[in-house]
Amino acid sequence: MTAGSQAALIAARALQGFATGLATASLGAAILDNDRSRGPILNSITAFCGLTAGSLGGAILVTYAPDPRQLVYVVLLALSAVEAFVLWFMPETAQMRAGAIASLQPHVNVPAQASQALVRVTPVTIASWALGGFYFSLMPALVRVATGVTLPVVGGLIVSALT
Repeated sequence: MTAGSQAALIAARALQGFATGLATASLGAAILDNDRSRGPILNSITAFCGLTAGSLGGAILVTYAPDPRQLVYVVLLALSAVEAFVLWFMPETAQMRAGAIASLQPHVNVPAQASQALVRVTPVTIASWALGGFYFSLMPALVRVATGVTLPVVGGLIVSALT
């Protein structure tokens, strides 16, 4: 919200992207832990629902709200605070272990029958998300050039339709 230069903004966006990736994985695990039957379906759509709402909401704020360069981040911060509040009251699903350090040590287990598939699909997954992010970042400018329409909400609508 307070970046004073392009470099600071890029660094902040990179940090936000990293944090979003970590949060997405953690929230996906929480969804699976709390609802084994509907968890896989919810995990398959929640990221795209968030992308759709975020791109459309951001475009609306940029087009119609006062001081959109600040307000977008204020809204994001407020939504993150609401999410943190909700997560505070979620039941713990992991087994408790003695010792503070031991409780923070991650344990990842991939079933043997899934490990080869995971290794094969990971590069494709990373590439598809990267390509999607690349297109989404360029889409509003492409819409402007192709149609001559300069309202940011139009680019946001196109990005939302793609998600």
